[in-house]
Amino acid sequence: MYGHFEKALYDSLVEKREKVLVWRAPDTYFLTVYDSILIEYSSIDTRTKLEDRRGPLGLFLDSEESAILGDSSEVLKSLVLKRLMEWHRIAAWSCMAAYHGSYESVARELRFFVEDSVQSLYADQQSPTDTIDEKVKWLETNRLRRTHLIDTVDIVLDLKAKLKCIYKELCDYVHPSVELIKRVIENKRIYFEYKEDWFDKMFEFHTRVFDLVLALVMFRFPKAIKRFLEYQNTDELEKDGYKDTIAMIEFQMINTK
Repeated sequence: MYGHFEKALYDSLVEKREKVLVWRAPDTYFLTVYDSILIEYSSIDTRTKLEDRRGPLGLFLDSEESAILGDSSEVLKSLVLKRLMEWHRIAAWSCMAAYHGSYESVARELRFFVEDSVQSLYADQQSPTDTIDEKVKWLETNRLRRTHLIDTVDIVLDLKAKLKCIYKELCDYVHPSVELIKRVIENKRIYFEYKEDWFDKMFEFHTRVFDLVLALVMFRFPKAIKRFLEYQNTDELEKDGYKDTIAMIEFQMINTK
């Protein structure tokens, strides 16, 4: 069923191997920033224990690590941190959808990703000392949506403007616009079909969204930046198109001196 698609995909991407590998980069970056946050926002004694437990694939917050941090740990009350692993899965899923020609699915996942990340930061800002359960309950009656949410959250204006821009662009691929309907009608096959221009557009969206969300996480956890840079050098971030993350790192380092 996927033979035609797979051949077209292979033929088109065989010369773009290095570019395609960038789609996997968020996996590494999000695991690295996750470790940096857990370690930097814990006590000195706890930090040493977590560093000792950090393996080649990073930390995974299991029951033993939760016990090390303790129930009262402020970092475990962060909805941004709690959602970080879900965003890691979205990175992998959106890549898979693109590889299989389900381009609208990529746009839907990425739009959800933008809104969810901003919503999580908003809850952290409005209820900083509440537990995760309390924040979720608070969101039931205080949830904001779409660009109004981005307008309300307290972040630097440049980052806010770029989040609104990418959100609006993704909406064009999610809502049944005339252009989208035309493009869907053009696909007369009953199975997924590789479209190079669509693939390239989703690749661009993917890089921009993960760059902005990683910058958002840096804004929420500025103390983790120094350790993150020990684990991940900026040359790799620059190569993979994470310019807003680098800008946010520089902004935070200047403003926390």
